[in-house]
Amino acid sequence: MRLWVYKVNIDEENAAYGDWEQLFDDLVATGIPQAWGGAWATNKPNDKRHFTELTSGDRILAWQSNRQVAVGLLEVDRVENGGDDVFLKMLERFTQPVPINKLKKVHPGLRDVSAFKQGHAGTLYATSSDEAALLLKVCAAAQI
Repeated sequence: MRLWVYKVNIDEENAAYGDWEQLFDDLVATGIPQAWGGAWATNKPNDKRHFTELTSGDRILAWQSNRQVAVGLLEVDRVENGGDDVFLKMLERFTQPVPINKLKKVHPGLRDVSAFKQGHAGTLYATSSDEAALLLKVCAAAQI
């Protein structure tokens, strides 16, 4: 299983904008995978490449940039048109959004997660297996 961190901002001025809460609402209401973003939504070459690397079964940690929280976990249902159309299904909507950046003091390993380091602005981040395990552990612990 691969885990990706997918960052969006609710502000439509940003290339990668959207409201994860709305997507989760739509997934609950319809029960079917929903199209969400893709390579077309970014002008960053590295992000475009990452969208072409997504495959069915990959996991997505939904990060709402404007609120600085992880909202939930999704699974890639399918990817079409060379990464331009990504269809997601819900795995878990967190009962409490997880403020990963604020938890770096409690979980120092979070400082090393590339998706949450200062500097590189991006939309879709691959994680290593160690990063994925830590992120999933921290998000699960935050739900208790």
